[in-house]
Amino acid sequence: MPKTPLPPNTKVLIMGREGQVASSLRRALKDLVHLEQTFFDQDYAGEGAHFLDVSDLKAIKPLIIKLKPDIIINATAYTAVDKAETENEQALVINAHAPEVMALAAREIGSLFIHYSTDYVFDGAGHTPFKEDHFCAPLNTYGASKRKGEQNIIAIPDLSYFIVRTSWVYGPDGQNFLKTMLRLAAEREELGVVDDQIGSPTSSDQIAAATLAILKQSYHDNQEWSKNLLGVYHFCADGFTSWHGFAEYIFSTARDLGAMLKIKKLNAIPTTAYPTPAKRPANSRLDTHKFTATFRYQPESWQIETERVLKELLKLTP
Repeated sequence: MPKTPLPPNTKVLIMGREGQVASSLRRALKDLVHLEQTFFDQDYAGEGAHFLDVSDLKAIKPLIIKLKPDIIINATAYTAVDKAETENEQALVINAHAPEVMALAAREIGSLFIHYSTDYVFDGAGHTPFKEDHFCAPLNTYGASKRKGEQNIIAIPDLSYFIVRTSWVYGPDGQNFLKTMLRLAAEREELGVVDDQIGSPTSSDQIAAATLAILKQSYHDNQEWSKNLLGVYHFCADGFTSWHGFAEYIFSTARDLGAMLKIKKLNAIPTTAYPTPAKRPANSRLDTHKFTATFRYQPESWQIETERVLKELLKLTP
């Protein structure tokens, strides 16, 4: 895990707590005892937390101004991709309007703003990884709401920000594909999983580590952020696979680690055989060269991270 050169009085505000990325950030920052952590979440109000419903746009800025954090990391998002097709207003509020309010508050108090986005801002055409400046054309409401959030942030003048696009997020916390596959494999003998959507399964812990790499590389001793480094970056695990390939690796690795699974047959199916309300991009590959060259942080392969997370989950499972 990269260490940061931030001064002892640095205050970091994480928007969100119990989500995948927010939980990984909490653990990562806890190891750096000189960082102060403050969490906003609508479901959690324990020690070190401040209650906030991020859909209440009028409540966001006053609380941020009151706390005056040096760094704001937005780990909140509306991620129910299919539900977004019918809850488009809610998705837009949380994914587009709330980040804009956070960013405006960050500019007002001179804070750095870090925001996470998604491969779903692209249309998934072709077979090559998307670069940061590729034309965005979301296929669904979720992707459109995330793209609008990006645009709102980028349009704010004199804002110090990083937007990190990532893909296929999973981890030990929250609900995700890996945990769903483990549950289904313990219940069923046969499953069908889509094999014509390609991307990089990326652990939330890797995203947290990448965030610390950003802070390490971009902070100056004169308490300013390197203006030439600000902007949009792609970060995901090394390598690509399909959802079917990901599931296959999950099952084989879990068995190697001693998990008792009921699954006997895993069928590769086309997207057309598994219709969903929201259309998914076939190509979710992201080009991470800009990130690795700028922040000198090389992500682990998706296989290595999958095994590590499985070890953690299976250790916790009776």
